[in-house]
Amino acid sequence: MLLTYHPYMRLQFDPALRLLRMQLTPLPWQSDEFRKATLALLQAAEDMDARLCLLDLASTHRVSVSDQLWMSVHWSPWAVRLPLQRVVYHFGPQQPYNQLAVESLLYLAGPLVRFDAQFFSDISSGLGWLTNDSPHLPALLAEWQTASPWAEAIALLPPDPHLASRSRAAG
Repeated sequence: MLLTYHPYMRLQFDPALRLLRMQLTPLPWQSDEFRKATLALLQAAEDMDARLCLLDLASTHRVSVSDQLWMSVHWSPWAVRLPLQRVVYHFGPQQPYNQLAVESLLYLAGPLVRFDAQFFSDISSGLGWLTNDSPHLPALLAEWQTASPWAEAIALLPPDPHLASRSRAAG
């Protein structure tokens, strides 16, 4: 099932697998929205009693140092209390900075981290590892593909003044 907890985040949950999948929007955003979205992710994981989690961060913009500090103080303590068993982090090939940031958070949380964490460069391999290649995967992938990914987030964007001036000039 697809869930809405924050307009800049896509969520999918499979109750049989207790699997939560998350993807942050590629749209530019401010720290306050990033923080709200990441807290919404934790709330969804808690509400759904997720055991498996895929965090698709491939399209996420570079996480600022202040957001990394905020996550280590406010986000990580909540995250390590969740009953997660396995977590997959998915990054794009051009994102070593964000991957290093996540590795640092995991290192800082150290012995408090009770879940297995792995980094994958492709979603299907990550989902396969999370679920032991569950027969549910094709249906989950199909559901994800049919959803309109960023309609809510795009609707929240302020109007582009450059587009408005071009349409007035054309009219």
